[in-house]
Amino acid sequence: MKILILGTGAMGAFYGWTLASAGHDVWHWVRPEKFAAEKGRRLQIKAMDRRARAFKKGPRTYAFSFLETEDQIQTFDWILLPLPYFQMEAAVQSLAALAHPGALFLLMGNLWHPVDRFDAWLPGRYVFVFPHHGGSITQEQLNGWLTPAMSLGEPDGSETDRIRQLKAFFESAGYRPQIRDMRGWLLVHFAAFTGFYAEALRMGGVARMARSWKSLIRSQVIAREAMEVVQRLGVDASQFPEGRKAYQPLWQNALLYKLLALMPGVARTMDQNRKTADWESYGHSVLETAKAIGVDTPVLEETVMAP
Repeated sequence: MKILILGTGAMGAFYGWTLASAGHDVWHWVRPEKFAAEKGRRLQIKAMDRRARAFKKGPRTYAFSFLETEDQIQTFDWILLPLPYFQMEAAVQSLAALAHPGALFLLMGNLWHPVDRFDAWLPGRYVFVFPHHGGSITQEQLNGWLTPAMSLGEPDGSETDRIRQLKAFFESAGYRPQIRDMRGWLLVHFAAFTGFYAEALRMGGVARMARSWKSLIRSQVIAREAMEVVQRLGVDASQFPEGRKAYQPLWQNALLYKLLALMPGVARTMDQNRKTADWESYGHSVLETAKAIGVDTPVLEETVMAP
């Protein structure tokens, strides 16, 4: 099984390292103009690894293997796209024509409505995979936290042979995948984080938001408004833990975010490695959908439109 990973960001590096350490044939693809700078690149792995002990015996370095020409893309069985939401569609469009017709695309990241739009370029050729870990690369060191948790599923929510094959594949690298109905889960998960990112941007960072109880509460009000949009789209948010949590008392979720931000290095790392366009895409995307289907989201709108 030949695995191609698009890019060399933190998520791509996590998957490249763990899958290569498990003995899989892993390569990376970068834009031609970046190839010369990336060739020969090697990372030191400094991230906290929460997988089982048996999977922690591999090397704590990762040397990227790169394709040199785009015609090599057609030789890969699986293509992993660990990308921000706003970059996913363009990447799918450009790679669909270059890949082998039988290649399976693994779309890895948050996605918003409609989740089936990729049928236009990859009919029957993609699944959703969501990692529950995060990190950043600074001075050629991969920092952050690697957890074994993972969500995956077919676009139509069915449990198929290839999903079971994917589950076994990731288990071989120490992950514990959970098969979900990803159509609903992706929308609920996106909505759950909309308040966090929108309010953090308004406040000028996660650290500043965490110091304001009022701001933390506001982030939860936005998340609840976003969840109402999900409900109007026909998804029962109560089916998912993130959806049920949005309707808990606001102070409970605000406290959880505060405790998260107080963990050593979390707020600082998020603020230092903030991808503004990625964070902005949450609020703008949910607000656009809300207006289109007639759902009132006053706090979200005020936050997104703030100068």
